[in-house]
Amino acid sequence: MSAALVAHSAPKIEMESILVELPEPIWKQMTGAGSWKTVRGQQPWSRLIVTTDRADQAALVDAWFGGIGSGKGELFFPRFSRALNEKKGVDLLSAPKMTTHSQQRAKIEIVREFRYATAWKPGAKKNDPWVPTHWTARNTGVTLAVVPTLKADGKIGLEVTPQVVEFEGFEDMGHGRKKPVFSERKVQANVTLRSGQTVILGGATREDRQVIEDRVPVLGDVPLLGRLFSSRQTQVLRRSLVVLVTPRIHAEKP
Repeated sequence: MSAALVAHSAPKIEMESILVELPEPIWKQMTGAGSWKTVRGQQPWSRLIVTTDRADQAALVDAWFGGIGSGKGELFFPRFSRALNEKKGVDLLSAPKMTTHSQQRAKIEIVREFRYATAWKPGAKKNDPWVPTHWTARNTGVTLAVVPTLKADGKIGLEVTPQVVEFEGFEDMGHGRKKPVFSERKVQANVTLRSGQTVILGGATREDRQVIEDRVPVLGDVPLLGRLFSSRQTQVLRRSLVVLVTPRIHAEKP
């Protein structure tokens, strides 16, 4: 039998996934001791494996989201997705599906190309801004790479690598030159699942700082004296990148 025919007859592995940013309190609730009773997995806490039992799945979603998204007999992903849509402060990045074969890499990219200058030359006159002479590009957005391996016992080994690259702003280098600043968050894990089980990965966090100013009208605008009638606080919001992947084996018909 030829290699091409063997590859064609091999079972396909379909992977359903969700990439989402959750406020830190929700992620802590998901990894708390109360949830661990109905989760099968191993340390570290950033790696959870959900049972295939739908009653356990419903109990988990209820515990994580306060009863939002529960549905009798409903599959885990639709229930979890509805809970995300109803919860404030949640940012759904992507929900791709991928189909591949054992030991073949599948990759989903939801990105945009960001072009920027990397080299300049002085302007025609002394005080003119410098002129770009070379440009490059970097993709920003979400990338999810998964390599499944079908094991002899029928389980599926997964190598999962989600990554988020964000543009944070420019750094002024003088003479009109600006250097872009990027942030990169990446989680990598190897897990073994049964067909239909869900792995939940998290731990890559980012911080958003918000400056909140509160002042008394009119009095707060008075020079010097206005400081007595105004306040300024910095609020730090931490968010975690969370990835869910459910692989399923689909045997090819002969």
